[in-house]
Amino acid sequence: KCSTTTLDVLSSISTDAAVEGLHSFELLSVDTAGAADLKIMAASAPSFASVKAGQTQDGITVEILSLPRPVSWGSKRVVGRFVLESTGRRDQQITAITFTNGGSARGQDLHQLYLENSRGQRISTFASAMDDDRVRLTLDPPLKLARGAELTVQLRADIRASRSRTIQWTVEETADVEAHACTGK
Repeated sequence: KCSTTTLDVLSSISTDAAVEGLHSFELLSVDTAGAADLKIMAASAPSFASVKAGQTQDGITVEILSLPRPVSWGSKRVVGRFVLESTGRRDQQITAITFTNGGSARGQDLHQLYLENSRGQRISTFASAMDDDRVRLTLDPPLKLARGAELTVQLRADIRASRSRTIQWTVEETADVEAHACTGK
């Protein structure tokens, strides 16, 4: 009672985030030890006037595709398929992507993860294993996508887990796709 607590809310916000991408925070409760129960939700209606940007924001969208067949133990298995699309008015250059597994596979269940293009050419560095449920792959050299262009990529890995482990990839935040607009030619 009669005390104050400072609550720091940290967020990853892209420099080209859409103006209408609003979220709200609700403090549900605070216990006697000071632990807070915080709810983060998309705002249904803004409490202030917003102005739409005059141009489409540049960026990369990621669409997760289904796998053509179930994954099984072995080397260089396709464990994910994605469509990368350059949106906006400028070409984009992708330098890294972080994938999160919503399934049960963790850490050493997958080895030697990498991305390849539709021609079967490796386009990323190798990640020796997942970091818990995530893997960050650096595109080397950076991948240039012309505005409006799409590219299908596959995530390959050596599977060293039992059949009970599952794989369900997502790209959780826009910051998980590290890209920037290309300037010049």
